[in-house]
Amino acid sequence: MLKYYALNQTVEGILGMANNHAEHLEIEEKVELSIEDLQRMFKKYKEQAVGEITVKSHPRHYYDTKELELRENKISMRIECNEDGTFVQTIKFPEPNKDGHKVVKEIEDEVETASPSFSAIDDKDAKQRMSEFNESGLRHLYTTNVPAPKFFLDVELQDGRQGRVEISFDVGEIYLSSKYQVKYGCFERVPVCEIEVEYVSGDIEAIDLIIAEILSECPSASTITKGKGSRGASLYKDARAKHNAQKTISCLKK
Repeated sequence: MLKYYALNQTVEGILGMANNHAEHLEIEEKVELSIEDLQRMFKKYKEQAVGEITVKSHPRHYYDTKELELRENKISMRIECNEDGTFVQTIKFPEPNKDGHKVVKEIEDEVETASPSFSAIDDKDAKQRMSEFNESGLRHLYTTNVPAPKFFLDVELQDGRQGRVEISFDVGEIYLSSKYQVKYGCFERVPVCEIEVEYVSGDIEAIDLIIAEILSECPSASTITKGKGSRGASLYKDARAKHNAQKTISCLKK
């Protein structure tokens, strides 16, 4: 008997896309590996792809306060800049784990510009979490720019169990916004080369099987727990700390 968790299905049909709103619960695991191993696994899995292979190629601008107060409260906010000129605001925060897997609620709302809009938020939980913050106090701190081919896989497990996952091959970089590159003198690019396996439907163990397969076939592969947003926050935090330390040293020398 299959275990069906309706966790990763957007509720557009319930809420209505006229509201320019979508939400789903995200369950995924990530593996970091070399570009050679990533290319090899892409060639292997694309032969098993269900449906079309699509590509996400838009940069995502992450917003937070200067002190990373959203991040401290386990909230992530970003604006996706789509190729057609539209913008999507995404707010993410954790939900209770499911079968040992981290679960994240993801709220998407269309916005008019590449700036946060609290008035566009159409989810009760997200509104409550963001009510503690001031929209004008948020700043574009860093960007993730990670083109990623992705497609669905149907996974056969033991005893006739099945599961569907979405697998994406993320290669790109993370960097501070132009303002903070200049302010903190940090022009570093954090490279991204990873495979994400996200639960769609059926048995949730489908994620574990694909991750285990990648780890066993790729010498360079290792699981990672920090998402791209967290790595961007670390880049910003380190750059800010170094900048403040240099200011302090300069003041002491006077």
